[in-house]
Amino acid sequence: GKYDISIVGYRNGFFENEIEKTKSIETIKKIDPDIVIVGMGILNQEKFSIDLRSAGYNGFIITCGGFIHQTAMRGVDFYPRVFKKSGLRFLYRFYKEKHTRKRYLKALIELPTAFIYDLYYKDPKLKGQR
Repeated sequence: GKYDISIVGYRNGFFENEIEKTKSIETIKKIDPDIVIVGMGILNQEKFSIDLRSAGYNGFIITCGGFIHQTAMRGVDFYPRVFKKSGLRFLYRFYKEKHTRKRYLKALIELPTAFIYDLYYKDPKLKGQR
């Protein structure tokens, strides 16, 4: 193959309960791979990665969002060239993947709001300068 890797385990990210998730984390710790790739979708994969690290796994953790299902759909070149070159991949996902729209719209509203709130109402250096 193109890369010399050994896949030592895999599973889906759909856990029936916390016990099943904990068992999966313990299995990863026992196998102790150099790299764990987590593709559960945004937030779930970050939470799982934090739980894995908190449980004592010290290897390299990579979150890949939709990369796995995108690659399965269109191969490694999921994004058309114009979106890759312009750095606007999210626009293509917004257009192509309906499930991302709500998340992006929510982020466009919540992130600036939280940033402005934190900047002007929580930053002690700015208090009294309003």
